[in-house]
Amino acid sequence: MISNSDTESFVSNVHVPIQARVFLIPTEINTPMKNRLLQTFIFLMSTCLNVAAQKNVVAITYQLKSYGGHESEQVLKLLDGKSHFAYSRKDEKLQNAEGMEFYHYFAEIDTYTDARAQQVVRTRLYKRKYLITSSWPFQSFEWKITNETKNILGYSAQKATAKVFYEQNEDIDSPDVIAWFTTDIPYSVGPAGYYGLPGLILELKYSHIAEHYLVKSIDLSGTGKPFIIPTEGFKITKDQMVFPVKNPINEKELKTFYK
Repeated sequence: MISNSDTESFVSNVHVPIQARVFLIPTEINTPMKNRLLQTFIFLMSTCLNVAAQKNVVAITYQLKSYGGHESEQVLKLLDGKSHFAYSRKDEKLQNAEGMEFYHYFAEIDTYTDARAQQVVRTRLYKRKYLITSSWPFQSFEWKITNETKNILGYSAQKATAKVFYEQNEDIDSPDVIAWFTTDIPYSVGPAGYYGLPGLILELKYSHIAEHYLVKSIDLSGTGKPFIIPTEGFKITKDQMVFPVKNPINEKELKTFYK
C-alpha cells in the first residue's frame, strides 16, 4: 500500500516538479469502472514521474522458462514514457523428462507501449521474411493487488493477478496472469506486453501456461541503446497478430506490399 509519506519521499528523491506529485490513492474500489479509472490514473501518474526523471534507456533482463525445458533471456527497455519488450527464440526441438517432444517456431516479436499515445504496437516477422505490424489502444487489465509479498533480487515484490490479454477469445480457456511487482522501481510496465501496476513487474507467469519470466538483472544506469517505435511494415489487425491461425493474413496483399 502506498502512503502519503512514502509517495512524498519517492517524489523528493527523483526531483520532479510539485505539479507531478502523486498523493494518497484509495485502495478500496467498489466498482469495475472505478477500478479501471484508478489503474489508468496510477499508470499515467507513474509515467509522468518517470518521464520527468528518466533521460536515457533503462534495461531489464528476464530469464524465460517455457515448454520442454526452453530457457532464454528477454529484454525490456524503457525510455521517456515508452517501452520495448523484445521476445526472441530460435527454432528448436526440445524434450521433457517424460520423453515428450516440443517444437518452438518463433521469430522476433517486439511489443512497444507508448504512455502518451495510450497505444500498444506489436511487430513480428512473418515466415522469417516479412515485417508485419499491428497497434491497438491501451486496455485495463483490472489487476487485483493482494497483500502477499516476497523478495526478488533484493526488492520487495507484491503479488497481483489479472486475466490474460486475450480473455475475450471464446475459443480459449482464459488463464490468470500472475505478476509480482515492486514500487521501489516505479515503472508501470513488465514483460510480454503487460502494464498498469504501480511499479515494475519483476516476475510474471500464468496459471496454466508453461511460460515464466523472472527478472535477472536491472540496469538503471541509462546506458542502454535507444529504440524507436516502428511505423513501417505491413499493417494487420490485432486479431491477426494475436490469433494468426483463426485470422490468417492475406498473403497476396502482403507480397504485393513488399514488391
